[in-house]
Amino acid sequence: MCLHIHSTDLPGYCTCESGICENAPAQAELKTMSSVDAVNRARDEDPRSPFMAVLALDIGHNESGYSGMLNAAGMFLDHLLKSPSVAEDQRSRRYWECPMIGVVNICAAFDPDGLKSYFLRIHNACEKLVKILYDDLEYLMQEGSAAESRRIIASRMINYFLCVDSLTNVMHKQRVVKIALICWLYSDHTFGVRDIVRTAVERLCGFPDLEEPQRSKTQKQRCPPNLIKLVSRAVDPSILVSLLINVLKYSKMTTESFSTEIRVLIKLMEDPRGPFISIFRQEGLHQVLMRRVRKCLGRQETDIKDLESLLVASGKFTWCMLEGAKDGMDTITDLLQNTCMVRVLAYALWLGDSLQDHTALSGWQNVLDRISHCATCENSSRCVWHATPEFLDAARTVTETIAFPAWAELEKKAAQSGKQQYADLWNGLIDALKISREITPDSIRAKGKSLKECSDYECWVRNGGWPKKRGKKYTCKGCFEVYYCGKACQKSDWQTHKLECPGRKKRTPNKEESVEKHPRVGCQARA
Repeated sequence: MCLHIHSTDLPGYCTCESGICENAPAQAELKTMSSVDAVNRARDEDPRSPFMAVLALDIGHNESGYSGMLNAAGMFLDHLLKSPSVAEDQRSRRYWECPMIGVVNICAAFDPDGLKSYFLRIHNACEKLVKILYDDLEYLMQEGSAAESRRIIASRMINYFLCVDSLTNVMHKQRVVKIALICWLYSDHTFGVRDIVRTAVERLCGFPDLEEPQRSKTQKQRCPPNLIKLVSRAVDPSILVSLLINVLKYSKMTTESFSTEIRVLIKLMEDPRGPFISIFRQEGLHQVLMRRVRKCLGRQETDIKDLESLLVASGKFTWCMLEGAKDGMDTITDLLQNTCMVRVLAYALWLGDSLQDHTALSGWQNVLDRISHCATCENSSRCVWHATPEFLDAARTVTETIAFPAWAELEKKAAQSGKQQYADLWNGLIDALKISREITPDSIRAKGKSLKECSDYECWVRNGGWPKKRGKKYTCKGCFEVYYCGKACQKSDWQTHKLECPGRKKRTPNKEESVEKHPRVGCQARA
């Protein structure tokens, strides 16, 4: 568990202008002073001064010993616990920032439970420090690098206190949850520090500590038993979902970070009585999430371990949404109609042989089994997962388009690896939905129009390129009703399409239709 705050972690702490850094003189002065002299000097400093900032960032790494650390901790606490003497500009550094950095770095240098007697004063001041952050929530919700630095400091402080067993009852309160959520939700991905800010939320969720596995056994105890209720009261669920959707749309988010974001969402969905499952669906978060999952799976450079984590998280998210929904059939129909869930499911099966963890696809296998059960269930009077006409239409429509290419690729992989289980799962879904294995030009064209997929029967992507990444979509400029992977597919299909193209009748008979590039449609929801 790394709690140290480094200068490189804080995007708002470098105020260099024209090549001159205001912290440089303070750094040079600090090098000439002993730790005792530096702490004594800092007692009379403005808590927002460059000297205080440099000392706070350095204090956790120098060799001043326990007594020196305690002396410094007392100085930082004195600055924190006394009210600011002057009114502060909203754009300036807050009076608590530098002293809190110092407290965090001192505490991070030692085991939080191993030196209780040494840091008793810090632990006793926990509620007061939380109140300082809570009273300054408006400054944690601002935009810009300075606000991003505040969010890092606040989340590190909360994270440390969450690691102290004796403070469990103090930290399992609504204001603590609100501070952690605000830091997480308002963090801007463009600064590249969201993973740091999210650690306090991960701690509240009881996620295992990957850097200190020995603490993972007690990690679940740090999760408030009423976490979902605290979250829904701390932040309006609609606002929370709106901010999360903006985060999930960030194109440069790493696959690893995205997987962790999904795990937090899963934690919020654990209680079916909570508001989040219905709000996620109502606000369309599941649509944005599936589009992002599909894009991540299509990245050729993504590490297989990251893909494995993503498949575990996305499969569990989808399964939790189905299991916790009050209207299960409406939810599964919505997922089929308005997301690219089936494509993600097919790609997950295609990657199955490459995964190291054989249970990574358990969530997606549960989803596939649920779709198959809905399609074949004959107990309409007692089973709530009984197919409706809307479900069957949605399931068959989205599956027919990729049924053959997915089946062909899965069979090819099965022949290479000798593992037939994933191909059998896909075949079982096709059989349950009673989808014909015979693909005709008419069926391809009909589905291509409705889903904005390639209408060419001889499409290389469909017949041999799946699941390779496609390029820009093309459409007939005469009717805008058919779509192609590119010029080759458009020319291949022209002899058939020219007989039915409505726009061709209004043009010169011998003039060939031109094509126009259109942005690719990510999934069925945007068709």
